[in-house]
Amino acid sequence: MGVIDFETFQSKRSTFKIYVGGFKTSLDDKANTYYVDTPNGSDSLVLKIVNELLRSKYNQTTFCCHNLGGFDVLFLLKVLID
Repeated sequence: MGVIDFETFQSKRSTFKIYVGGFKTSLDDKANTYYVDTPNGSDSLVLKIVNELLRSKYNQTTFCCHNLGGFDVLFLLKVLID
């Protein structure tokens, strides 16, 4: 079992951007946390997390995603579509 979450802020242009995201599973000793390291790095942060989740280590893990249906899914879908 694992959990995924993203934290956002509202930019000066009134758009929301991710500044930190991560996940924790029963396979890991600590949370896997990723911070934005560039001004437009929200997309690369999401991609890093998705790539990590696709490792064979997690292929039998079920993830619960906080607020995925209402908000966080928009960030995830944008990266996957692009």
